[in-house]
Amino acid sequence: MSTPRSCLQCGAILLGRPDKKFCDDHCRSSFNNHQYSQMMQSIRHINRILIKNRKILESLFLRYGSIKLKKEQLAELGFNFNYFTQIKRLRGIHNYFVCYDFAYLCTNEEEVQIKNLLLRKIKLHASF
Repeated sequence: MSTPRSCLQCGAILLGRPDKKFCDDHCRSSFNNHQYSQMMQSIRHINRILIKNRKILESLFLRYGSIKLKKEQLAELGFNFNYFTQIKRLRGIHNYFVCYDFAYLCTNEEEVQIKNLLLRKIKLHASF
């Protein structure tokens, strides 16, 4: 005789099929919703950072156009250089770090230049 199985959500004893995991649809749905929300929590955290980065780039671009400024100035505004949506190469020399439709080019160790990829059609090639 096998050991009694219990519902993965509420712990109730399961009767019926040997592969049954939940006592009813409510427990199955609650269990899966909880699993999904934990997985999505880290994705939402990263998206918040990316959206904040994009808003910073957008506000600077709308105010000044294509602008060069120091990395520390961007960092003071809350910009996180560790998060971007992709890296694009321009003529195999320069790496543009893209955050949705805005990009920044590190012109040297301390300075960046902001571009809007939708307004200015820069022919960028994927770096992979």
